[in-house]
Amino acid sequence: MDKIDSLIDGFVADGWKSEPFEAMLAIWREHPDDIPRLVINIVDRLPDGGTFLDAALSYLPEEDFAVAVEHAWAAIERRGHSRATDAVMEYASLQVPHLLTPYLERFFTLMPNEGSYFDVLPWRAADGAELRRLRRILASDQPAAIRRRAWRCLHAASDLADVSVLAEHYVVMGHDAPVEGYLLETGIDVSTTPPRRLTTEHVLHLSFRRDYFTESRSSHMERKNHPTWDPPADRSGIELGFGGTVTGRACGNCGDDFDGLVELTGEAAELIEVGQRVQLVTCLTCLGWEIEVMFFAHNDAGVPTAIALPSELSEPQFPAGSLARTTVVLTETPTRWRAQEWGSANSRENLNRVGGDPTWVQSAEYPDCPRCDQLMPFIMQIDSELPDSDGAEWLWGSGGICFVFWCEQCAVSATLWQCT
Repeated sequence: MDKIDSLIDGFVADGWKSEPFEAMLAIWREHPDDIPRLVINIVDRLPDGGTFLDAALSYLPEEDFAVAVEHAWAAIERRGHSRATDAVMEYASLQVPHLLTPYLERFFTLMPNEGSYFDVLPWRAADGAELRRLRRILASDQPAAIRRRAWRCLHAASDLADVSVLAEHYVVMGHDAPVEGYLLETGIDVSTTPPRRLTTEHVLHLSFRRDYFTESRSSHMERKNHPTWDPPADRSGIELGFGGTVTGRACGNCGDDFDGLVELTGEAAELIEVGQRVQLVTCLTCLGWEIEVMFFAHNDAGVPTAIALPSELSEPQFPAGSLARTTVVLTETPTRWRAQEWGSANSRENLNRVGGDPTWVQSAEYPDCPRCDQLMPFIMQIDSELPDSDGAEWLWGSGGICFVFWCEQCAVSATLWQCT
């Protein structure tokens, strides 16, 4: 029997007991050219989809994504939305949004993933003609529900040129919260003139040595099974120190040594526009538990000193070690993985990133610099489930992400974490 038919028949008969994820991985490893046909067959025969479809979409060659999208649209028009068709649209809007531009008017009407955060993500790559169409809808007398959708689509496009348009028509959203908070979700700071982005153009991933991890995950979460963990061998990178403790620099809250994150030097520092050298640190013991946001001033050599902390040391609730020391390679992120979402990643993807947009777990949260009171741009994030100095997996809260920010004017860094 064909392996694709076998996977689907087995899942129909026995559900997850048939181990469909393992069967999908076998197809990917042994017959990668069959992944497009697998995706199409799942859309047709398993409308509820599943994590094995979500993962298969990450292995789908970019040139075949357009076929999968067109097939999903045909399925929607035949029988309406399904979990499988919406998954195709969700992952396409993250990985290959430029392929969705010809379908945006159809997206606007039929609304795959309606009611979720993903229903407007296809507009991430909207072209000029589409942006003009959305502005016309906003300025029209069409029903409020249609204009609200146009506002959300224009917001998702995240074009600085449309900040004034979004502010002018914000009333259609019917919210009491200020528009500034909504614009922050796309990394736009309107407290300055002109408005500015709080994210960098460059996106890079931290690539870890395979022996850094003691792999004890189930197959659907093994790091070797997602391309973001294993960058192509032909991409050169920048080697950086990672983790460990920074002796001689004490946390002003608990008195312990700082915990190292990454030391940005040379080309890496230039790419992220933080200066010649910056040693990024935090305190795993205190951050989030004792202090919500930790701030560090950096001298001309990039060496940190804790600021904006209590005047007296305190006894921490949860003493912790540091992240296990290693070296990482900072590699340019392929276009396909510039946008990653915490929920869609589902613990499979490498979310350890420098630059680009934060992978927020909750709402956008850019801290104010304690020196100049300006919002601090995002520069890096560190995910959970990295090894710590005690040989365990470190979790930010219940398994969230630590975010790092940088005020260039004041040479101040900040760290905070979010979890569910």
